[in-house]
Amino acid sequence: MDPTERKKLLFCILISLFSIQTVNMNVTTIVPNFVERYHDSLGEIDVAFILTSFEVAALIFSPVVGLMLETLGRKNSIIIGFFVTICSTVGLACTEFI
Repeated sequence: MDPTERKKLLFCILISLFSIQTVNMNVTTIVPNFVERYHDSLGEIDVAFILTSFEVAALIFSPVVGLMLETLGRKNSIIIGFFVTICSTVGLACTEFI
């Protein structure tokens, strides 16, 4: 792999990680306020379980994504992950109107 291709790959990976962390930060700031406003019956422990589920899902699906990297290729996997991130962010934003 030539240096230019390595720089492009590194840039794509960094953008992907940045977008994932941005979504995670959005979720951790939105969920407690959402629960407080619309679901008074849920306590702090329930919110903690909701937020922990994101990390547990990442732990479970990491090996699956690793296998997908081999079959789909890194570039396609990053693009798919980016679109999934966008869709989940839009879906989370739409929960305000439900």
